[in-house]
Amino acid sequence: MVFVQADVYLPERWDTKLHEIIKNINDGGTSNWCVLGIFGISKDNVYAGHLYTNGLQKELGKNHSPVEAVAIDETLFVVNKKTGVRFDDDFPYLYLYGNDLLLAASGIGYKNYVICNFLVHNSLTRLRDHNNSLRSIEYFRRKWKNKLPFNAPYINVHSSRLKNYYYKCKKDLKSLISNTDRIIKVQHPDPSSIKPKNV
Repeated sequence: MVFVQADVYLPERWDTKLHEIIKNINDGGTSNWCVLGIFGISKDNVYAGHLYTNGLQKELGKNHSPVEAVAIDETLFVVNKKTGVRFDDDFPYLYLYGNDLLLAASGIGYKNYVICNFLVHNSLTRLRDHNNSLRSIEYFRRKWKNKLPFNAPYINVHSSRLKNYYYKCKKDLKSLISNTDRIIKVQHPDPSSIKPKNV
């Protein structure tokens, strides 16, 4: 099952390549996987994956083989429903929810990977749903105390609630100030014209 944000553009044959990647993972003897992220952090604490983000106006990552993941970005991720691992119905908002599932899966012996299948995240540089994000962070903090600090590509969750609140507000304010000229930027009119350079 693929969970994808509404502002994502998938290039032609993206789904075909995904099937090939999954087949290669399974054929390699690693059929006990649960989550595949399109961008994330590897066990070696290195950013992995490959995408273009319109919000940052840059291409991130490059082509590589699947690497075991400790955290993912939720722009797009794949869940192997055969594992029986399910989302937490009490999770308050769609912020860190993919990482919540990843930790639940790894806790019962499943592996999770960051794969390379280039896409365009046609996002806008603006602040959204600040209060809901904080609710998700707090729920995640309480649930995964033994996994903190937890570093995701877009947020670090600390054991201190006040520290989380401080850093989230600081990050949002920094983004607002440094990206003032880009806040009003519109989504890319033709995402299909964006071709990967780091191949």
